[in-house]
Amino acid sequence: MQEDKTVAELIELCKQNDSLAQKDIYDRYKDKLFTICLRYTQTYADAQDLLIDGYVKIFTNIGNFEVRTNAKLSFEAWAKRIIINAAINNYKTQKRAKRYSYNDDIHANFYNVSETYTTSEAQYSQEKLLATIQRLTPKLRMVFNLFAVEEMTAPEIAQKLGMTEGGVRIEIFRARTKLKRYLQEIKIQK
Repeated sequence: MQEDKTVAELIELCKQNDSLAQKDIYDRYKDKLFTICLRYTQTYADAQDLLIDGYVKIFTNIGNFEVRTNAKLSFEAWAKRIIINAAINNYKTQKRAKRYSYNDDIHANFYNVSETYTTSEAQYSQEKLLATIQRLTPKLRMVFNLFAVEEMTAPEIAQKLGMTEGGVRIEIFRARTKLKRYLQEIKIQK
């Protein structure tokens, strides 16, 4: 890792296709971006694929990135947006490739725990919550992540995913309901 280089310097080197700079950028941001990938996919392998796709897009489009005053934060936000857009595109591609059969009785969701659930239910580990959201259907997982984590509004989500605003609101409600039911099931099993 080229620790003596700033993010702005590394970005400029990446624009020149410097493979060492690209590796350094990858190493610096892979954990944060992989966490985002895990939220939008069902399996670890899918998250790895999404991360790779995202990095290909990042390095393909890095020439369009403009370094501002705080290069580290602005690059991180830019890279995060590319990963999320890659997840959305992946979802749309899978949706077109085959029609999913949504079994609403099997799947569940998480997020917004502090608002919806009691303190004892909110004490589940991050890993358990992540595993819970990964059990959602791709559609519910996508809609709920965009709403709860990315803080997008229903109209914004509807536009991104090609859904109606009402459809988005229904999916958010379904996800929250399933999460509550799933957390109650876990509590009973303890």
